[in-house]
Amino acid sequence: MTELFPSDAELEGLSGLVDPVTGVYYPIKGEGLDWYVSFVKCIYRLSRNAAVGAGLRVYKTGDLVAGVKPGRFFDGTAVREYAGVADRVLTDNATNYLYLLADGTLAVSVAGFPDAAATPHVRLATVATSGGTFGDADITDWRAAHVFGLAGPVGAQRLAAGLAEMIPQVQIAVGVEAGNAIAVTVSVRSAAGGADGHVFAVEAWLSNAPAGTVTGSPPNGAVSWTTGAVIEEIAAKARWTVLTGATGEATLSVGHSTTGTWYLNAAVDGRVWSSAAIAFV
Repeated sequence: MTELFPSDAELEGLSGLVDPVTGVYYPIKGEGLDWYVSFVKCIYRLSRNAAVGAGLRVYKTGDLVAGVKPGRFFDGTAVREYAGVADRVLTDNATNYLYLLADGTLAVSVAGFPDAAATPHVRLATVATSGGTFGDADITDWRAAHVFGLAGPVGAQRLAAGLAEMIPQVQIAVGVEAGNAIAVTVSVRSAAGGADGHVFAVEAWLSNAPAGTVTGSPPNGAVSWTTGAVIEEIAAKARWTVLTGATGEATLSVGHSTTGTWYLNAAVDGRVWSSAAIAFV
């Protein structure tokens, strides 16, 4: 059914008023020759309100040529700027799917939109061409699909992405021997690979095998944490509870004057990670 307007009397009652939501000005009834100023006020405010809706809009620039208006979109937490284009050639006698990839590249396909789980993208529009041309009615706008989402439980993809930022992962980097000492850096990262920017409590110990028990023969040189803060040294030169810095990192300096090999193990939230061999030769 056709959407109804308010009654004529209600519409006449809007004369000279300003819409409280959009700020659109209603031209004054009976202004005579001065009606143009009121009309331009209305168009001006409508144009300002429509500016947001124009971003990334697909439009016609030729028989088989489409343009995309400039605009912005979120890629995770990053804002991407798209400069727009006016000369994208389309395939005739086909449905052309226009979308932006996460890096801001415009893509056009006649095979459909990609799987969002495999290829994150912003769907702009489909354009159905026929006989060497297309009309405005052949453009189906898809941008609204990115404005609205389901209320309720978080979808699997967003849940996985959110958890990846919250679940800690540990990376342990073993340096090269210099002056009978080797620096070993423990870095706590998110499962997505980024720095968490938090302080972590890490259980750390030296062992004679990866994920092994605490060594009974610790190195014969100085063993100390050069970054991070030691809460407790549980076994001399062999086991500690350590606080990382705000970057999620703590560095252990292992000193030894003869041949020997150890592994640094780090546990966060009960999970254990082991370093490569800390080998003195």
